Amino acid sequence: NRFKANLISLNEAFSRCYKLVTLDLPESLEVIYRKAFRESSLEYITIPKNTAKNKYSLNSASKL
Repeated sequence: NRFKANLISLNEAFSRCYKLVTLDLPESLEVIYRKAFRESSLEYITIPKNTAKNKYSLNSASKL
């Protein structure tokens, strides 16, 4: 996965990405919002430790 070096937030960015299985997020990411992965098939994700998220940020990715 390739992202712009200055990516700072995700909001419904991967919503309904049914073929998305793995994702490595960049260190520049500051926040993941509630529906960023809604109805995705995500099974594995690497999130930088300083990235803010709420308890619902990954809730919609049912395979995590």
